Amino acid sequence: MTVLTLLYWLSNFIRHRPYVAASTADVDAPQFDVVSHSVRLHIGIHTLHGVRSVSEPTLSYCLTMAAVNNYRLPDPLRVTGSNVAEDWRRFREQYENYEIASDLTDKTQEKRAAVFLTCIGNEAYDVYRSMEFDQAADRKKLDPVIAAFEKFCIGAVNVTYERYVFNRRVQDNGERFDAFLGDVRRLARSCEFAAVEESMIRDRIVVGIYDETTRHKLLQVRELSLAKAIDICKASEAAGRQ
Repeated sequence: MTVLTLLYWLSNFIRHRPYVAASTADVDAPQFDVVSHSVRLHIGIHTLHGVRSVSEPTLSYCLTMAAVNNYRLPDPLRVTGSNVAEDWRRFREQYENYEIASDLTDKTQEKRAAVFLTCIGNEAYDVYRSMEFDQAADRKKLDPVIAAFEKFCIGAVNVTYERYVFNRRVQDNGERFDAFLGDVRRLARSCEFAAVEESMIRDRIVVGIYDETTRHKLLQVRELSLAKAIDICKASEAAGRQ
């Protein structure tokens, strides 16, 4: 039985079938304890004319906390190494998903910033502490904090190195084409190819595809688009599995 199922059962049971205390000892009985991972939730007990019940506000709070704590937190943000920009993009996507899942999107900027700063980890928090903001109040608001990290992480990109890594990417033996294509697209995002990004991805597919027969098919197309290259590679891969 999950934590949420147990809490839901308790709320309905107590709401519709209240336990009438037989004595003062029953009224002072220990609280219900529900353990979710490392978080212990206490459902408050109160008495009213000898009837013991769970207060609905307290129960709602526990249900909310249980739901939030059952969602996986984003991995800490890494702000050192050669993939700072990509690590930032991944963290930001994970955090945006976490906000939606835990119903934080309609909270105040200050509340959301506090949760964000709790998730980023010690290394990134030290970077945050050294950041300068236009106004002191901006340090406690999510949008300015995210903008500051965007500038720090994206501004730290070494485009020459990113393009070097991109141009060395080839499909491994046995690697599915979709996996190869997805990684090529990911690498291209930090290369600042701008208007020629699609053609660069197309060329990387032609150069990096593992199967020589497929490469020959690609080279025979006079005006090869990225979409056409992808179709040819997928068709060749599917035919090879027959």
